[in-house]
Amino acid sequence: MTQDQLYKLFIAFREGQISDDDLRRLKDFLNETRDEKLMEMMQSFVNMTSSETLSERSANEMYARIIQGINQPKVSVLQRRKNKIRHITAGLVAALLLIFIKLSFFPSTQKQNTPSTTHQIVAGRAKGNLLLDNGEVINLEKLTVDTSITLNGYTLTKDKNGEISYTLTALARSQSIYNTIVTPKGGEYVLSLPDGTRIWINADSKLRYPLHFSSSKRELELEGEALFMVSKVKEGDQDIPFIVKTGKQTLEVLGTTFNINSYSNQVYTTLVEGAVKLRYEGIEDKILQPNQQASYSPQSNNLSVKEVDPYYTIAWKTGVFAFDAMSIQSVMEILGRWYDFEIEYYRNISNLKFTGTISKYEQIDKVLSIIEMTGDVKFKINERRVIVM
Repeated sequence: MTQDQLYKLFIAFREGQISDDDLRRLKDFLNETRDEKLMEMMQSFVNMTSSETLSERSANEMYARIIQGINQPKVSVLQRRKNKIRHITAGLVAALLLIFIKLSFFPSTQKQNTPSTTHQIVAGRAKGNLLLDNGEVINLEKLTVDTSITLNGYTLTKDKNGEISYTLTALARSQSIYNTIVTPKGGEYVLSLPDGTRIWINADSKLRYPLHFSSSKRELELEGEALFMVSKVKEGDQDIPFIVKTGKQTLEVLGTTFNINSYSNQVYTTLVEGAVKLRYEGIEDKILQPNQQASYSPQSNNLSVKEVDPYYTIAWKTGVFAFDAMSIQSVMEILGRWYDFEIEYYRNISNLKFTGTISKYEQIDKVLSIIEMTGDVKFKINERRVIVM
């Protein structure tokens, strides 16, 4: 490999623009070198900005040292340790960067026989459990599409799109029967209620609902996140209100589209269309208008409302993640729920933001590489853990 080729490969790698073929060439070359020479080379790159190039003299000297290091017999263990200590002392940042590259991209011969763990983390899908009133549990993922199950007074159907719906008999309408859908991390589900309301239940969430509503109200309980498209229902001349209880928050609506997110210690309610009334103990009722988002803190019993673009809140329902200057930490929490992985932080990223739209069904390594293009953060995947650096 010539000097020009080597430096072009390093520049492409550092800028995240290296092709798969060039990455293999660089890997093969670096696996032949000694760590001390690599540290010298990497330190020069750490100390350079993206637009800088080495002078002809320094480039010639460094290339000569690296090539010499490849051809030289191995030095003693003691001398190697002394050299490593000297290089690490001279440039700790370069040493850490080298360790990251060697472990993440250029594994040893022993590790090359180990299958890549990247694709053990896969995108979520339609899955969850349905808890019946009698304690029975139905695994919705294993329930075949276009299948109906007859239960006590009602029929449960999973259509060709995987959506769950109900058909009630007179017996079911005369009883108080509750079902609960529980989605795990990496799962979601779509539910059609007997009144025509459709609900998209996001990952790591729980929704408890009656099969038949009373003539005075339609009340459900939510933990996690769900998007509701509520159908209007009348009893005579009176509209039957639709009520969603989320912890200490009670939402009342007649017919509208809204999203509730209660993953964190805040409850975020975003109104897409229509109108909803929010009720809390000790706080005046609040009516939301379209494109408004309410943020409620149960700990402080505090409520605030702001104008938002609902697209970024409900995009998950359409199969994409949409982020608008969202903190990297919040982005990682959303990805962690959907791809079902743990997160470990190796640096403070509280001030870093990300804006972009990404398919929910893209491979996790590609999703993370898109976020890395901000230039502010790097990721490493270790089994089912994503390390943020």
